[in-house]
Amino acid sequence: MKTFVINLERASHRKEFMSQQLCNFPFLDVEFVEAIDGKKLEQSEVNSLFDVTSFYKLYKRYPLPGEIGCTLSHLKCYEKLLKSDKKVTLILEDDACLSTDIQVIESIEVLDNIPQIILLTPRCSYLFQGKPIQDLHRLYNVFLGSCAGGYLINKSAANLILNLRTKPYLLADDWWYLRKHVKLQILVPSVVTVTEQNFDTQIQVNDGVKSNIFLKKMKLLLSPMALCHKCLKLMGHYSYEKH
Repeated sequence: MKTFVINLERASHRKEFMSQQLCNFPFLDVEFVEAIDGKKLEQSEVNSLFDVTSFYKLYKRYPLPGEIGCTLSHLKCYEKLLKSDKKVTLILEDDACLSTDIQVIESIEVLDNIPQIILLTPRCSYLFQGKPIQDLHRLYNVFLGSCAGGYLINKSAANLILNLRTKPYLLADDWWYLRKHVKLQILVPSVVTVTEQNFDTQIQVNDGVKSNIFLKKMKLLLSPMALCHKCLKLMGHYSYEKH
């Protein structure tokens, strides 16, 4: 399976960490994709590559440099997918930890003509009536979640996201917004988690702060979205981190 690993050139320790893991999974055809460093972009480059105005209208704040770089890096992978002869690709960030049973993703039937994204990371609430994948996993429709550390995306979804606007304006993990446009699912239990190793966050950090679109949203504890998320979590329809 074609696999793109997003990695900043200066984060060689992360590339080594990922390379050591990935050599255990020969079914993955791995290509490291040099991430776009948002901190190094001049304002003129930001204005050319990213729609800051639309971002502000949607999120009620200005984007962090790392957030811009992260979004552009994921879009870079989508462009590579569209130029390839592959129908689907696995996208990983360079702090991803792969489960020993990640090969289960080869059993997932990815659609051709319907935009589809399948999250492989935890921290998502999901709906009911999951589809069995082999003996131990199920595929559910996502209600609310975050993290773009590892997911499958097909060509239809990549093309749709690249053409939502003339310039990108979304956070890379704004699944709440994107689920309006794509078939968004999650594999449970997860087969990719974020490493707990002592790595400084590289792509999205801005003075030690890693942005998460849902952090502010979930503070609205009485909002319908948050209440539904809580109910699903109480009913066991939430994918937790493995410990």
